[in-house]
Amino acid sequence: MIHELLSALSELGVLPLGKLHREIVEQWTLETEGNLDIVVTGKQRQHYIARHPEMAELERHLQETVLDPECVHGNRSDHSVAIFYRRLSDRQFLRVAVLMQATPGLRKHSVMSYRLAAVREVEKNVERCRWKRI
Repeated sequence: MIHELLSALSELGVLPLGKLHREIVEQWTLETEGNLDIVVTGKQRQHYIARHPEMAELERHLQETVLDPECVHGNRSDHSVAIFYRRLSDRQFLRVAVLMQATPGLRKHSVMSYRLAAVREVEKNVERCRWKRI
């Protein structure tokens, strides 16, 4: 179902994906009341599909990757970006970069990119892990 909704998303459209775990959001801001919603915009969807066309067939996993990740890392260069990882296979993870909002308001946490990541990428950056599923 999520794949069909994403496929129909216009460039100016916004698709709500659900609510992030409060414990994850707390790694970026203490203002979590009314600040858990995550969205994907049509513009960003076009961006990640253009750069990683193979992700079109894996979009059915986008929602579960952000709502139930295995781990979430901080981004090396942009401290307002969280990297959500969910294992796809023995060799690959799904990787979603999310712009985290510091305060609640009209803007929501937003998917910036979506791609595959090798297991070694996740393991190499373990020092940036801010949240891990127990």
